[in-house]
Amino acid sequence: MWLEKFIFCGRSVGPTSVYLAAAELLANGVRFPLGRYLLSSTYHLLHQVSEKLLFGEPTANLGGPWWFVNMWLNAHMHKRLQ
Repeated sequence: MWLEKFIFCGRSVGPTSVYLAAAELLANGVRFPLGRYLLSSTYHLLHQVSEKLLFGEPTANLGGPWWFVNMWLNAHMHKRLQ
C-alpha cells in the first residue's frame, strides 16, 4: 500500500495488488531496480497526459508520480536570474 500511495501514486490511492511482487521483494531484502519501475510509471503518466491534451480532454485524476515529474523539472529546467 505504501508503494501504491507514495511512490507510484495510483489513481485509487488504496490497496491494490499491482506492486505486490515489488513489495514482497523489498520486504525480503532483495535488491532490485525500483528506479526502472518509477521511470516506466512516469513515462506512462506522461503518455496519458499527452494523449488527453491532444484530444482536448481534461487531465484530472490520472494518478501517477507527479512528484517525480515536478522534482525532475525543478532540477533540470530552472533558469538563472540575471
